[in-house]
Amino acid sequence: MRAIADDLGAEMFNLGELDEFTYDTPDARMNLIEVVRRTKADLIFTHAPEDYNLDHTTVSSLVRHCAMQSCLPVLPTESRPLAAHPAIFIVEPHGPFAFTPTHYVDVSTVDAEKVRLLSHHRSQERAIRKALGTGLGDLSARLSAFRGGQVGCEHAEAFVPMPARGAIKPFSVLP
Repeated sequence: MRAIADDLGAEMFNLGELDEFTYDTPDARMNLIEVVRRTKADLIFTHAPEDYNLDHTTVSSLVRHCAMQSCLPVLPTESRPLAAHPAIFIVEPHGPFAFTPTHYVDVSTVDAEKVRLLSHHRSQERAIRKALGTGLGDLSARLSAFRGGQVGCEHAEAFVPMPARGAIKPFSVLP
């Protein structure tokens, strides 16, 4: 993830949780609330609540809870509470999951760059190649081509808003 952030010139935040051992703890909550506040997040993408990996489902739950808490002053952090609850969108999980998108983003012009950036995620690339015989880029390109075909472009990503108080906005937040 550091390599992807560096390549993009982006700041990366790591909550320090062990891979495959992410739990909903007071420290994890406060750390995530601080990151949401520090970045002044107005849009968050997260895992599906029924994803295949317990870390992913835990993160989804933490995002739901901590995004709501990020605008309430009751939990003190170094950064000030947000003025409004961030919009939250669930990213389509890979695998045999029922996922009915409501929002699509045309990523045709950036899909090759997305695939290139995924190659930085070496540990996941090795694991997926070993398990499935294909890489992250191939999986991503196939899915985005499928979603693009549904909406009339070459490549698209599909999302649903998280059904949580404050997370759904009465205005467009995706391009």
